[in-house]
Amino acid sequence: MKQSAMGYSSSSLSFFGFCAFFFFSLVLLRSPPAASARVIRLPSKPDPKDAVGTARWLAGQNFWGVLSTISSDQEGAPFGNVVSFSDGLPGNGSGIPYFYLTELDPTARDALKDARSSLTLSEYPLGTCGNRDPENPSCAKLTLTGKTAVTVTMQFFGGSAAAEMTPSLAVPHGTTTGLAGNNANMLYIFKQNGLKLVDNSSAETEYAKNALFAKHPEMQDWPTGHNFKIFRLDIENIFLIDWFGGPKPISPAQYLENGKNEKYFPLDLLT
Repeated sequence: MKQSAMGYSSSSLSFFGFCAFFFFSLVLLRSPPAASARVIRLPSKPDPKDAVGTARWLAGQNFWGVLSTISSDQEGAPFGNVVSFSDGLPGNGSGIPYFYLTELDPTARDALKDARSSLTLSEYPLGTCGNRDPENPSCAKLTLTGKTAVTVTMQFFGGSAAAEMTPSLAVPHGTTTGLAGNNANMLYIFKQNGLKLVDNSSAETEYAKNALFAKHPEMQDWPTGHNFKIFRLDIENIFLIDWFGGPKPISPAQYLENGKNEKYFPLDLLT
């Protein structure tokens, strides 16, 4: 029997080697995966010709984006903030982004004073752009914008006329005004689109919480003292680039109706 320089026989070394291999195999098998690892299997990216499908794909697969508001702290300057969002339960998105925000953060404070806002998403974080730069047109990007508008209905002697105009932001949403001169009545109906606070007692809040917590489980443990609330983005304009040749024209109605699942979709938001 041969011996090594250390005095151990070759059979002893083989035995020790087997034990070491067995021990490390057990360690590897019993080691839990990293807590931060998240395995995501994405549906295939739609063809560039399917602009609406691509827009909904970006909204449904992304976990975060840049939410921009009109800053109340910086005299109306644009302010972009990285935020988490969800448009519905995984695989059953509505296309409508929901957020879990606190007024300790400037984004929520801005939205409560001026609802105009936009959410920008990129394909790049999904890992499907390959070696392409995020600014490459074939690496899709989407901006959903909410604006504020006023519908003014004027009634004169039984007739009526309607016009769209920019409102005074100091006038509360839903304010109505009547003028009695010469039998004339003027009714102001304020319609706001943008980043809006969702009624905490509504069924929509439960829908939004389920959607947010399914994608962001950590949110359930965020401090209750910070008074997080549900916000949603009411979409007025859609900007999508997913190929060369400029942005693709998509209306909010086309975007919201695409692949609608009536079991999960908050239908009342379409009215």
